[in-house]
Amino acid sequence: MGPFTLICSDLDGTLLDNSSRISLYSAEMIARARAEGAIFCLTSGRPPAMMAAYQARLGLDSPLIANNGAIVWLPQAGVCLHRRPIPPAPALDFLSFCQRSGLDWAVFTQESIYTPGSPARLRRYGEYNALAKAQGVQPIRVHTATVETAVQILLTQCGLRISVVFRDGREELLLQEYFSQPRGLTHVHSTPESYDVLAPGVNKWDGILAVSRYYGIPEERICVFGNDINDMEMVARARTAFAVSNAERPLLDLAPIVIESNQDEGVAHAIRRYILGNIVPPPKNRQKGERP
Repeated sequence: MGPFTLICSDLDGTLLDNSSRISLYSAEMIARARAEGAIFCLTSGRPPAMMAAYQARLGLDSPLIANNGAIVWLPQAGVCLHRRPIPPAPALDFLSFCQRSGLDWAVFTQESIYTPGSPARLRRYGEYNALAKAQGVQPIRVHTATVETAVQILLTQCGLRISVVFRDGREELLLQEYFSQPRGLTHVHSTPESYDVLAPGVNKWDGILAVSRYYGIPEERICVFGNDINDMEMVARARTAFAVSNAERPLLDLAPIVIESNQDEGVAHAIRRYILGNIVPPPKNRQKGERP
């Protein structure tokens, strides 16, 4: 096979189609790469408990790079390879801001979600739990919470991520104004309509490096797949990086290789061409926006 030993793929908008499914063809290509000796890791803004169904779907035993790299969890061994919790004091300030501004928020730990429970959020979590049940894995626990309850969770448990959804331009502007001042937190677009709020410095690439150290894999044998702004760091840092064609424009401009969309099984096609087919990827210094 090609030179890639550690393959790391984002889930939503990258490996998953628009119905949050992994196709049979994608599963087949991943299985073939693993049979040739590759380690395949899922990396996502989701918490580990919302990735387990996809881990089971693919039959993986590799670490989960979750909550945008805030935690790297090896489920089979129950081992944490990396963890960067949210500092409670700035998180309290941010949640209080969300409450005053009427923003839709949720706090994530490793296994649970604490949120006031907007219908859209509850519907998404319910859809995942139906998939988890079908795959025979534990569903994620969703708790209705006030800001005060969430703060207690952050103080007494390991809060890893706060998700905040903006419903219009006014709410997005409020968030941009809030983060225009130093807040002791990192924030990044996770979808075009949401921000993930994390401990300073948290990103997926650091989580990937924790996995590479665990297996003793050098950085030059890592390749990554992504689609959104929270994938920027890993796409910028990996020697070989792919963006699906439906990716956000900044990632399309940054990625050295643009592949088919998530709906067209881009990850699977890239594995077949570049990993199983031994096609040498184009150099990383291609012109912005150029398709290979």
